[in-house]
Amino acid sequence: MEKQKVLIAGGSGLVGSFLADYLYDLGYKVLILSRSDRSHPKYTYLKWDLDRMYIDSEALKVHHIINLTGAGIADKRWTASRKKEIIDSRVLSAQLLHKGLKESNHKLLSYTSASAIGIYGDRADEQLSENASITGVDFMVECCKVWEAEAKKLEAYAENFSILRIGIVISSKGGALSKFILPLKLGQASYFGNGAHYYSWVHIEDLAKIIVSSLTAEISGIVNAVSPTPLTNKEFMRACKQAIASYALLYPVPSFVMKLAMGEMSKVILNSNRVIPQKLNEAGFKFKFPELREAVEDVVEREV
Repeated sequence: MEKQKVLIAGGSGLVGSFLADYLYDLGYKVLILSRSDRSHPKYTYLKWDLDRMYIDSEALKVHHIINLTGAGIADKRWTASRKKEIIDSRVLSAQLLHKGLKESNHKLLSYTSASAIGIYGDRADEQLSENASITGVDFMVECCKVWEAEAKKLEAYAENFSILRIGIVISSKGGALSKFILPLKLGQASYFGNGAHYYSWVHIEDLAKIIVSSLTAEISGIVNAVSPTPLTNKEFMRACKQAIASYALLYPVPSFVMKLAMGEMSKVILNSNRVIPQKLNEAGFKFKFPELREAVEDVVEREV
């Protein structure tokens, strides 16, 4: 039987690189979009260029597309040009894939787009399922709304269509966790303000499993890709401390310090998103790492 082909846009990022290995081990043929000529013993790299709106026609002859493309949300300070880059990278990637599928008249088995729980805005301790309203006017809300709206234009080209609202990805190789745990290795851990704002998170392997569930049509539509146990910022950092350096001193950093240091981008770590995976629970999804301490211990031990 022919292997099903999966195209990953954003395959060199934190999630994409893990996912490529995960899908390959499951028996999929993995293709990755890249700006440059590259080769790999396990994957096929194909060219695309968002500036020129070019994509290799072979990239569209696949069964599944997973679009994880996007400039890092918290990699650089949010200047006007950086905000534009964050939005454009997400919008243009979807537009290019839409253009290619429309011109080729190709129907996918599935199309899966990343999004983020930042779409819900700062919501204190309100539990947020996929049915929660979208409120707020901050940058992350507006970015995610535009991101999802562009993704939805591809729904007509796939038998199964999913948008995954992803929380903090638990990985030792990058993302928010790597920044949180670095001071722990020096015996320090900090929470922000009173630490009462909620973080929703997901182990990178569970996220890969969720993405596979979208390929196999076990889930569809808007899906909260988070673990079932959101934690307050203080609880989150305490769990990280227990997992990595129980001797570390846990202390507060005033919110105004983060606002001075990070500007508007401080909302990424100060906003409260108590998001629950209602659709995944209803689908009977089994999390391998439902608890944060075990999730952190695993990624640190395995270096994933």
